[in-house]
Amino acid sequence: MTQLPRNTTADYGDFPFCPWCREAPYELTVSLEALMVSLQRGLGHWVEVEPDGSTDADIVCDCPHCSKPFAVALKAEGVVLIPVRTEADRRLLAGEGRA
Repeated sequence: MTQLPRNTTADYGDFPFCPWCREAPYELTVSLEALMVSLQRGLGHWVEVEPDGSTDADIVCDCPHCSKPFAVALKAEGVVLIPVRTEADRRLLAGEGRA
């Protein structure tokens, strides 16, 4: 699969779903440090995802259900979960050998 799935979103009264497996990652653990850095950047920070699937996001987590990575973007209107790729995935898709 070379194309990333769509982002998932939720307002703060709801719960977002993993963009990969569409399960709610209730058991997700985010470090307080990553959360504070993200909040210091601001709720309006636009998280960038490069064509190779890398990101500048402050919070990147693995789904507790499917173990695939996604970035967490905190926005004023809610949360956005953005699919990203692991370093091994990026190497494999770039043709640099097996991951």
